[in-house]
Amino acid sequence: MTRTSCFILFSSLVLLLSNCSSRPDMVLSEDDMIDLLTDIHKSEAIIEMSPQNYRGDSIKAVVRQSVFAKHNVTQEEFDSSIVWYGHNVGKYIKIYDGVIARQALYDHMREVMANDRARHNILPLSKFGLMQITRQRVRPALD
Repeated sequence: MTRTSCFILFSSLVLLLSNCSSRPDMVLSEDDMIDLLTDIHKSEAIIEMSPQNYRGDSIKAVVRQSVFAKHNVTQEEFDSSIVWYGHNVGKYIKIYDGVIARQALYDHMREVMANDRARHNILPLSKFGLMQITRQRVRPALD
């Protein structure tokens, strides 16, 4: 009898602990959070760099809502995700490491392309980790 009760107790404890770490459906995935937070930080940097263009809070709210619309996310989904990841600090740190790494890669590519005389545009990383760089010649080709 004690073996059976110990087994039931152990099984219920394992089941309870395994459910604690799973992400609820309403919380964004780690990859989606990295994409969203990267764009939020970029939009906030743009606002900080040109405060004369973004004087009112309503304009800043429109910028934030456009980022949410780009990612098909609502303010409520973002808030609940931030709260959930705030309670799961290890995953939160992993997400911000991804945001920092993505921005560092973009900054490095911008430094590398700084000496390129052609007009160029560095696009953000895709879901598959690909970075697109478009180039346009400034001078005509030598024939």
